[in-house]
Amino acid sequence: MEHYDVIVTGAGINGCFCGALLAKSGLKVLLVERNRYIGGDCATQEITLPGFRHEMGGVIHLWALINPAMKVLRPELEQKFGLKYIPIKDALIAMPFTDGKYIIVYKDIDRMVEHLATYSRKDAKRYREVVDFWLNLRDGFFGNFFSAPQPPSLTLAGLEKTEAGLEWIRNQNLSVKDFVLENFEDPHVRTMMLDWSLCPMERPQQDGKAAWFFVSIPLIHTYEVGIPQRGSGSLTEGLARMIEAYGGKVLTASPVKKYIIEGGEARGIVLADGTQFSAGKAIVTTIDLRNTFLKLMDEGHLPEKFVKGVKNFKADKVAFFSTHLALNEPPRFKLGDEFNSIGYWRMADSVEAIDEEYAEIQIGRPPKNPGVSASCWSMWDPTRAPAGKHVLCMNTMAPYNLTDGNNWDDFKEEYYNRQLEMIRKYTTNMTDDNILAQTTFSPIDHERNNCSNMEGGIQGGELDLSQTGYLRPFPGWSQYRTPIKNLWMAGSYCHPGGGMHGASGTIAAGLIAKELGLKK
Repeated sequence: MEHYDVIVTGAGINGCFCGALLAKSGLKVLLVERNRYIGGDCATQEITLPGFRHEMGGVIHLWALINPAMKVLRPELEQKFGLKYIPIKDALIAMPFTDGKYIIVYKDIDRMVEHLATYSRKDAKRYREVVDFWLNLRDGFFGNFFSAPQPPSLTLAGLEKTEAGLEWIRNQNLSVKDFVLENFEDPHVRTMMLDWSLCPMERPQQDGKAAWFFVSIPLIHTYEVGIPQRGSGSLTEGLARMIEAYGGKVLTASPVKKYIIEGGEARGIVLADGTQFSAGKAIVTTIDLRNTFLKLMDEGHLPEKFVKGVKNFKADKVAFFSTHLALNEPPRFKLGDEFNSIGYWRMADSVEAIDEEYAEIQIGRPPKNPGVSASCWSMWDPTRAPAGKHVLCMNTMAPYNLTDGNNWDDFKEEYYNRQLEMIRKYTTNMTDDNILAQTTFSPIDHERNNCSNMEGGIQGGELDLSQTGYLRPFPGWSQYRTPIKNLWMAGSYCHPGGGMHGASGTIAAGLIAKELGLKK
């Protein structure tokens, strides 16, 4: 039986960050992954035609670049393991409208405000005020985001002492839609702001989520934004190679069958093929809660209340549907050269259309007119497709369970056609002869590919007030520990939830290193 200091199960972005940080701290790390590739949703794969590299989940890297761990890891990742970011310094996102107008999101705040003023001077002024308000709070927000969560009373005690803090508390209790309608008046601006704020898969009228407006929108003006050359997998693959460079091992196509628990302590793992590995200092699971604690170990090792918490943990209420296309040429929108040059577009017809879309999702009906976000990063990064060709990813929200008698395996081609209908409404060349190949992933497929995508969601579990911060994944267990000695949690079901940031893995690595007395 091979022995390691630490075993990390699950090689998504959290597992990769956790393993690399601990390896760099001097520990011998084993990272195991059931899929044949590294990265989970932060992976890049040839899933349509050879040479066409598609993102399995991530689109833009912003949060990963904010992660404090990148200050430690990035120089080595770039110098030794091939990671290279292509910066987005100008226009970031564009949204077309059926009346021929459009909004472009510029990284430069002055240019963004000037652009919004063409729709509403009042909205432009308010947008700058919102960004300025965010600048006063961002350091504290990200300090909490990348740290183990504190009791809510401590956070509120600090905020309630200032006018800005009280305003932040109020904003947090609003829905995103309430915040947008309260602060902006032009219908085009409202549509863009609402759609953009829902990127983390929130629902427009979900109370307590208006803070996502701030962390989805204003931060792009103040932090680095980029895409990794050759795709998001360059980050996780680089982290995996770092683990190996520091004496560890990375195994793919190696599903975990069982955690070895003896005397209330995690001692090792057994793979599906019977191979066993032991760990002397820690085992970290980033595999989803249900599999980790209900299938890969005997419930008898766990307190009844903990098991109840696992069983009651809620999956995301909005699921993810994506289509990947290999194209002869990138989409050509009807709105001019600048609009076409951006590479990332969001399409939602109106606030009312967004409301209708999410209302249909909540009752289990695939929306008739789904909003679509489309990215064609091969325009910026030619390594993602053969010479002169392109890759396009179209992402759409959907229900996990269909209530109209359909099942996703039979219905996903129809829903893809709805995506295609939406983008064709705004473009001139998304015709059949431009599409070389197509691969579609329904919510069921996303869960099959990555068990952390419970019920097709990508947040690792619903981010409502009962499963956020100090209450995530459930009361009493927000500090990444488990009832089993030396077994730690670091999946997206931990604070702060899913996303292209690796925060849970980073925080868990820091706590483990502190307990073991390692240097940071």
